[in-house]
Amino acid sequence: MKRSLSLLLLCATLLICSAQEYDLILVGLGTANSIVASRLVQQFPEKQILVLDAGGPTSVKIGGTDKVPYSNDLCYVDVPGEYNNIAWKAVGNYSVGNFLTLLGDKYKVKEASFTWQGMGYGGNSQFNGMLFQSVPVNNMDNWPTGWKSSDLLPYYQKVIQNTFVTPTPSKDGKNYLTDIADAMRTVFKASGYNEVDTTILTSELGQTNGYFSRPYLVTDGNGQRGGIVDGYLTSIIDANGAPKQANLKIVNLAKVSRVIIDATGTATGVEYYVRTTQQDLQPAQQGTKQTATVKAGGRVILGAGALVTPKILYQSGIGPKGQEASLGTGLNFVIDNPAVGSILTDHIGIQVGLGYSAGTNYNYGDYTKNAADLQSYTSSRNGPYSQYAPVIFAHMKSDANQAHPNIEVMVNPVSTGGSNAAYTASDEFQVLLINMDQKATSQLKLNSDGFVTYPSVYFTNAIDVDAVTDALYTFLNTMLPKNSGLRVIFGPGGVSHPELDPTKREDCKTYITGGSSKDGVPYSNMIMNHFTGTVPLLQDAAAGGVDPATLVVRGTTNIHVVDASLYKPPTAAHPVATVMAGAERASDLLIQVLSGSAPTTGSTAAPGTPTSASPAGTTPTTAAPGTPTSASPAPGTPSTTTPGQSTTVPRSEETTSGTPAVRDASSASAVVVTNFALFICSLFFML
Repeated sequence: MKRSLSLLLLCATLLICSAQEYDLILVGLGTANSIVASRLVQQFPEKQILVLDAGGPTSVKIGGTDKVPYSNDLCYVDVPGEYNNIAWKAVGNYSVGNFLTLLGDKYKVKEASFTWQGMGYGGNSQFNGMLFQSVPVNNMDNWPTGWKSSDLLPYYQKVIQNTFVTPTPSKDGKNYLTDIADAMRTVFKASGYNEVDTTILTSELGQTNGYFSRPYLVTDGNGQRGGIVDGYLTSIIDANGAPKQANLKIVNLAKVSRVIIDATGTATGVEYYVRTTQQDLQPAQQGTKQTATVKAGGRVILGAGALVTPKILYQSGIGPKGQEASLGTGLNFVIDNPAVGSILTDHIGIQVGLGYSAGTNYNYGDYTKNAADLQSYTSSRNGPYSQYAPVIFAHMKSDANQAHPNIEVMVNPVSTGGSNAAYTASDEFQVLLINMDQKATSQLKLNSDGFVTYPSVYFTNAIDVDAVTDALYTFLNTMLPKNSGLRVIFGPGGVSHPELDPTKREDCKTYITGGSSKDGVPYSNMIMNHFTGTVPLLQDAAAGGVDPATLVVRGTTNIHVVDASLYKPPTAAHPVATVMAGAERASDLLIQVLSGSAPTTGSTAAPGTPTSASPAGTTPTTAAPGTPTSASPAPGTPSTTTPGQSTTVPRSEETTSGTPAVRDASSASAVVVTNFALFICSLFFML
């Protein structure tokens, strides 16, 4: 009996020794962490790196399987023209017909159900319009040391070099759907605006009354969506969605609920839930709880996006202590960091219609009508499907007293009514007026399910209301009359607000503040999905947030943030370029930290240290301080094995799309180690 117990202990010891711990655990393989992962995996081949992703492969180049019905070589995310046809679709309809196969809810992050945030490898860069704009110099120069324009501009240039940014994404070098763009170009020129390259918004541009531009877009150089996939992910993920490097492991369909921290503020593990399907809009569908272990001296890198990264920190016990009851259910902040979740903001938009009898709007979802364009695209990568929807942009001052242009005018060759025929006319085009210098901010809050609630930032600030009111009134009554071929269609289809007179400023204000939509057609309070500022870079340590020198969350020793959460408003540009440039800079800082050439606990003291043991203590199975049903909007696919345990994983387990649940280039070696342990045990039992 004694001998048997000894043998059992020996076997247990051998199996425990074969279990995997990780030097780095990355939460989310979104826009920022895709860059960080590609840099760190190749920089540190000796380090074991785990990526936990809520979705899975997206592009066909990295294992995506959701193919368009008109080509077996392309996924929806690969085709720029499908940009409007995935996001914002509330119901999934997976049949193939004349119109788009609606995949909206498959890729939607449920934890931010008030809006549409995408999950999957590359994150929102796989679903957005990939407009490349730097944050204006006058904004960046208000950011902390190390993150000002002189620091970041080289990283924007590096991203441009690593990707393919162009105003003519079609392979033939032409722009398409230009009728309304040409008509608006005459308006902008007559208003005194110059046409410029907006990839870098310089201080000189900030001093003008306004400027305009064709959209400078990130592509792959071959008429397809590019950037994150071609510039970064294909270096670490193969065409089957598997890691190329032996030190990288990816777990898909893995939504992170919290980081496990000890009494010193050190992360010791990450708790997550593995689901069986990517489409998971119901709170009850949370999956199987698992835990990944951080090696001593290891680090956790959060890149779950500006809405979910602070949510994870809340549920890990990190946030503004004393405010728990007002921010969510069951929260307990043992590390006081006042800035976590503190300055959530978004750009604010409205839409109006323009009539132009010399042009016709375009419906990217009408595959029958667009058959010739689809043929041109699939055979040569030419035509409208090589473009995202917007065709021209302008930046204007809402009034002469503004120091810099603060309103973006985005012109799309589509109708304002969408699929609602009652609000659609064939010669109507959509114009969005977007407040890029928003003043309203909000504290991020969670509901009883642990989901992020609708933030109170949309026209809740009088300055924002006045700015967009002035811009709308000027645009309709001063600028548009400069082209007699254009007419104002006030509100979607010209039928949404017949009682309002666009020549009256007060009616313009009523249009903005009187509601959000009519018969399901939006017109005001429009969410731009440009969320930032929720775990901000702050120079003052006492204010909390993130240390600009190391990206360590203050109050912790080894939790870093790399995504859009870092950037405090105003960020007067579409954010994807800044998230990419910032991720390149973050990679350099993390390489310094991991190489021992930079401070590892931040350049200044943390504002708060743990007031007691972590909500989880050091025991992975302790209940989370927040609800366990919520998780990270990181992209991924399911697993049945805890990364903190043996890496012997059933490779045959697949998701509904046929994607292996665990992607691990070193699985074979893990199997060898575990099998060797079992072999030794069997020898002892045979004696």
